[in-house]
Amino acid sequence: MKSFFANLVVAACALHEGSAFSTLPPSRTSSLAEHQTPLHSATVGSSNPRTDAAVKPPRAPTVHEQREMDTIRKELIGKYIALGHTEEYAGCEVNYFLEDSERSAQYVEMRRIAMARGNDLGIENIVQFAGAFLVGMVGSMALNSLHELQTANPDGGLPWIS
Repeated sequence: MKSFFANLVVAACALHEGSAFSTLPPSRTSSLAEHQTPLHSATVGSSNPRTDAAVKPPRAPTVHEQREMDTIRKELIGKYIALGHTEEYAGCEVNYFLEDSERSAQYVEMRRIAMARGNDLGIENIVQFAGAFLVGMVGSMALNSLHELQTANPDGGLPWIS
């Protein structure tokens, strides 16, 4: 039983391409050595030369996405102004935040989801309140009718059953 699990682990490690036990082929190590920079001159960000060439230009946002971004921008500027900053300062800070897609992507996605939930049709609350009102009216009428029937027949029986 012990050898079965040992063979299973060895087989899994052999099949796994990126396992810790594998070594790089000689041709790949030489190409990596050419592109590696010393630690003191390394910069933060994407420095992989192979993926930089394959980056596609960003697509143009649709009209709907642009409207969402304008709404988000206005909300953020309003928050900065509410904190006592000038409109110019707020605009600069918000633009700086929204232009950095790594920093703003999660916030923008959260706001888009929140806006989509709140603006599905715009009448959900009205329909829900009207439905609750109708259910309450029908229930009240049913209880009043039952009470009228019970007071009309003090025996407790209903007239159409007896």
